[in-house]
Amino acid sequence: MKKISYLIVAMAFVVACGEADPHAGHNHAAESAASSSGHNHQGGITLEPEQAKELGVEWQSVEPKEFTGVIRTGGTIISTPSHEAAIVATASGIVTFAGNLTIGSAVNSGSKILSISSSTLTDDNLAVRIADAEAILQKAQREHMRIKDLYEKQLATAQQIEDANLNLTTAEQAYKMLASNTKNGAKDIASTIGGYITSLSVINGGYVEQGQVIATVSSSRTLILKAELPARNFKELALINSANFALPYSGEVYNIADLGGKLLSKGSLTNGSTLPIQFEIQNRASLVNGSVVDVFLKTATKPNTIVIPVTSITEEQGAFFVYLKTCTDTYEKRPVRLGASNGIDIEVVDGVKKDDVVVTRGAYFVRLASMSTAIPDGHNH
Repeated sequence: MKKISYLIVAMAFVVACGEADPHAGHNHAAESAASSSGHNHQGGITLEPEQAKELGVEWQSVEPKEFTGVIRTGGTIISTPSHEAAIVATASGIVTFAGNLTIGSAVNSGSKILSISSSTLTDDNLAVRIADAEAILQKAQREHMRIKDLYEKQLATAQQIEDANLNLTTAEQAYKMLASNTKNGAKDIASTIGGYITSLSVINGGYVEQGQVIATVSSSRTLILKAELPARNFKELALINSANFALPYSGEVYNIADLGGKLLSKGSLTNGSTLPIQFEIQNRASLVNGSVVDVFLKTATKPNTIVIPVTSITEEQGAFFVYLKTCTDTYEKRPVRLGASNGIDIEVVDGVKKDDVVVTRGAYFVRLASMSTAIPDGHNH
């Protein structure tokens, strides 16, 4: 999303564009300091073009266009099961993370993400278990050699050599399982796929049991946007085929079409009050599995709708306003009545018409300009 850095500078109010000074011949010396920082003239708000540019003020002409009905609801970003892998403890012991491992951390396939050590434990000590397994393996190797020698001399049966082979194989596998990825008595645990940590069930320094799921990694190539359609909107289910969604923690809004999204399924009732709707999206925006989002489900198309960006709207005590650019350096505050919003654009039911030029970025600073300086006592415009 486009980022705008605002530089707050002094506001200047001058006479409206194209108007002559109605106080020609009037001494403004007493007012020079006030007018240098801001001034309202006959209800207009004046902001020099250079200052507007520095503040990131942008505007656009209003043109009616197609818009859709919107159902706002909650949702969740989830991974597809085929792109997830569980990281399982292959030994019991104390966990030590490899670096600052948290939910959302990126990992590579085959890379070490943590180690498990049992060197401080009296029970289930890995080093002791490896030593025991090695002793059993050595014993199985000696017995195998003895039986093999006897078998070649026809002094041992086929069943005896078969049992010796099996015991040797079992001992080798047991030792290999314990000793592999082990260094200094600690078992290294690696991720089997590349992606992002989406769940973590233990803290650094915590204890885990062998077989316990420690973390989940998602390759994040494909994600699911799962929205919950409220019961009051069930009648509009057939109209829904797309959506926008917003990340509450950043305020960024995405159109699923921009993420290669498509409608995946419309489920059945889950709890009697909502119905799940799932969209498949490609993760082109570093989205994290498990994120809770605001969802704007799109329904029927409405032609010739007055629509402006949501960034145009300001709110004062429950009332909504926009700022219209009426001339090169002049703006007007206009109350509006709003309709549905898809998180990016919002319908204006009343207050704005075709060809109005609406401030779309930096409306907050135009509002500050309108409030920054009162007209001096004893002087009215």
